[in-house]
Amino acid sequence: MGLDKAKSLLKVKGDDTFLDLTAKQIMKMREDFGTNVKFMLMNSFSTSSDTLEYLQSRYPEFASEE
Repeated sequence: MGLDKAKSLLKVKGDDTFLDLTAKQIMKMREDFGTNVKFMLMNSFSTSSDTLEYLQSRYPEFASEE
């Protein structure tokens, strides 16, 4: 596609990216269900570092999960 970073980091609503929207959905589900809903992504070798760096800066609680 000619992008210089992961597609999940494209802004889609205001300053939120696809990844932001997904992370916010997981946080809301955890709150609503009262359980640790798993946050899993399928990345390629070419996007995993972008995604992890973004998660560490915006959502450190997700970046540290196993």
